[in-house]
Amino acid sequence: MYRGLTEALPYHRLFNAPISEAAIVGAAVGYAMSGGRVVAELMYADFMGRAGDEIFNQLSKWQSMSAGQLVMPVVLRISVGAKYGAQHSQDWTALVHHIPGLKVVYPVTPYDAKGMMAAALAGTDPVVFLESQKTYDIGEMFVEQGVPEGDYEIDLSEPSIKRKGKDLTMVTLGPALYNRRRRRRPVGKRVWHLGRDR
Repeated sequence: MYRGLTEALPYHRLFNAPISEAAIVGAAVGYAMSGGRVVAELMYADFMGRAGDEIFNQLSKWQSMSAGQLVMPVVLRISVGAKYGAQHSQDWTALVHHIPGLKVVYPVTPYDAKGMMAAALAGTDPVVFLESQKTYDIGEMFVEQGVPEGDYEIDLSEPSIKRKGKDLTMVTLGPALYNRRRRRRPVGKRVWHLGRDR
């Protein structure tokens, strides 16, 4: 994700912050309020609580509280853990989806990640950009030509349809797409009796 970034940006615009989630998000909000555009990163979703006020009350609300006079072009990248123990593997996706004022995206393929990040960066709304560590080593499986080298955006208001059908709709979030893909079996081979013990 960061390959080439240090060469593309002026050195004074790229820096490591102390591991203080509240300070990271608070600085991002302040910079955006003063006219800047920010990409900030929290290493793990588990630590969103350490920046709770900044994410849930400041980042998400200033744009609407100012009646649109302020814009909040902040992309908050957050890694959703999967293998690093109890305090580094929680998924706060459901919580973030319930916070008014935030756009929340959770790309699951490399194609989606690049296009959704481009759309998030181009907008003026605060975006929480969740990334599952479970997907970091999975290549593009749904776009035949792979991830284009050029620029493109994916509309953040539309669902990402991976396989069209006419008989069944399956909705997944995040890495559950790959679990569903592995367990796919022909529909109609099993009879389900709902509401009865058999």
